[in-house]
Amino acid sequence: MLSINTSQKSPTNFGRQLKSNEIKPYTQTIEQGLAKLGKEIDIILHNSSAPSVEKENTGIGSLLSTTYEQRVVPFLKKHVIKSIQTEPDGLRKGTDGSPYVGDTFAKNVLMIPLEKLQSEKYGKILSGATFRNIVESRPNKQTNRVDYNYVVPKYESALKEAYETFTAKKQKLSNLPKNEAAAINTLSESFNAFKQEKGALLEKNAIYKVLGDEHGNDYWKNWPSELDKNLYNPKKGGELKAQERISQIKTKHAQDIDFFLFKQMLVSDTRKETAKINAQNGINTIADSAVAFSDVDIWANQKLFKKDWSLGCPPDFFSKDGQAWGFGVLEPKHLFKEDGSLGEGGELLFNKYETMFQDNPGGVRIDHIIGLIDPFVYKDKPTEKAAGRLYSSPNNPELKKYAKKTTEQYANIIEKIVIPAAKKAGLTEDKIICEDLGTVTEPTQKVMAALKLRGIAVTQFADASEKDSFRGKNVPERNIIMIGSHDNASVLEYTDELFQKPNELKKHAKVLSEDLAPKNTDTAALAQSIENSPTAFVAAKFAELFTSPAKKVQIFFTDLIGMKQTYNRPGTTGAKNWSLRMPEDFEDVYHKNLEQGAGLNLPQALSTAMKQKGESFAKENSVLIQSLDNFAKILKEK
Repeated sequence: MLSINTSQKSPTNFGRQLKSNEIKPYTQTIEQGLAKLGKEIDIILHNSSAPSVEKENTGIGSLLSTTYEQRVVPFLKKHVIKSIQTEPDGLRKGTDGSPYVGDTFAKNVLMIPLEKLQSEKYGKILSGATFRNIVESRPNKQTNRVDYNYVVPKYESALKEAYETFTAKKQKLSNLPKNEAAAINTLSESFNAFKQEKGALLEKNAIYKVLGDEHGNDYWKNWPSELDKNLYNPKKGGELKAQERISQIKTKHAQDIDFFLFKQMLVSDTRKETAKINAQNGINTIADSAVAFSDVDIWANQKLFKKDWSLGCPPDFFSKDGQAWGFGVLEPKHLFKEDGSLGEGGELLFNKYETMFQDNPGGVRIDHIIGLIDPFVYKDKPTEKAAGRLYSSPNNPELKKYAKKTTEQYANIIEKIVIPAAKKAGLTEDKIICEDLGTVTEPTQKVMAALKLRGIAVTQFADASEKDSFRGKNVPERNIIMIGSHDNASVLEYTDELFQKPNELKKHAKVLSEDLAPKNTDTAALAQSIENSPTAFVAAKFAELFTSPAKKVQIFFTDLIGMKQTYNRPGTTGAKNWSLRMPEDFEDVYHKNLEQGAGLNLPQALSTAMKQKGESFAKENSVLIQSLDNFAKILKEK
């Protein structure tokens, strides 16, 4: 097994980092290597997993934090990592760590960098004492994991203090120091502008939060009040009563609604700040979009969703009972009008994607793209007879009216909603990333091919066969290639597991050697070295990403810095899922792990990929390859 240090605190003696006079030539060398190979690198790093320096560590990370801006951005820039794929950024449900259950339009307030709220720029609306208490009282200091049961109430309390302080200071601007008064005045103007722009869109989200608190339950179907359950979907004759109830809520809970919007404004403003820093350093964010809508979307738009039907996965090799996700299913008749223009459901879907494309210039990853093209739906459970593909069940009594026949029909949601949403935000089709893993139906495959959509290949899933679609050499140019995502074991854990299976390991070593060795050279020696050494195997898996035809490479943060830990285990629950973070001293840990053969030694991977192209190419680029080899050696030094 790999003997790699994966402690959260770096050892006293860590692998040496680049000296100040080496950074610029290193970055230029990496840029040249990537350009010669036609590659671009992204990191997959969720907000909650971002590192924090000790004095600002509230127990959860943020890609809007000071630590991110001052330490992570320079690290990414140095290694020519152009984009960060984040998690779905919707407002979370309670203390659920999964980001795939959040709101569509209201954003995750745990992204707010609390340390900024105690600064002069934000009028010191959060006291230093409160901030220090959150930092000093946090649990999991040694494990570097998020404890959502601690973080969620602490953030709510801190943000409540910030709102109340802001409100109080706004009333006595003349008594404040000049700089502080100016900051509060600027914040007030920003809040007013935000409410003018986003207030109507987020009003239902705010009211949902109020009712959830009133009923002591954040799931509307469990509320005891039928009126509240159907507030925006009243039965015939109940419209007036519903309007009266909405007015009552808005009057009684005016301050609660204002507080809700204030938090959303803070997310928006701090996001804009960091977006400028990202842009200045050539870094983009890529959104991750859950294919489903949130509970509040369904509650507020019940007529647009199929009653009693849910989105899931059918029984298959991975799950004999299927997967009952419980996500709402948009009623097809509301997607498009007879003239082909968008219906109410289509507009809701369009607004969802337009918002994400506007916020994320790197594009949007759509989780479970099959759910937009050929979704599997069920009533009670996925194994029931009534369950089936929404658009591919011509013999199903309840679903046959939705049956589609042509690829053009299956493509209409992507072609008429998602792509136009991207273009409206100034982005092209190649900024749409389709998570097409698992059992992909024929209609989905045809739509992906017809629209030339970017799919995903996870090399951990490779079976070492000649035509395996997850084998690096078989991944198409337009697709994205990665060793693993947030749902996979780290490359170090994957390697350990494979080295316990000698026969399977031998097949993988043979395939990797065939794909990585320079053309017209004997692969036997390379295969043997990969088979005999876990560190050689890890290096080969990284190099495979760059020898593949795929132009875009994504690397999960644990693999990048060499952490031997899994972020999420699908189908399981527990405190360890969705909680792992980068350690504060991530760069020290990264260099120590490189010394031991873990983590991405980028110049080594690029050099291997360039040499693989053959003697003529290598000779033509000999100076660049020599530079890559030199930096690869430096990164391994103690």
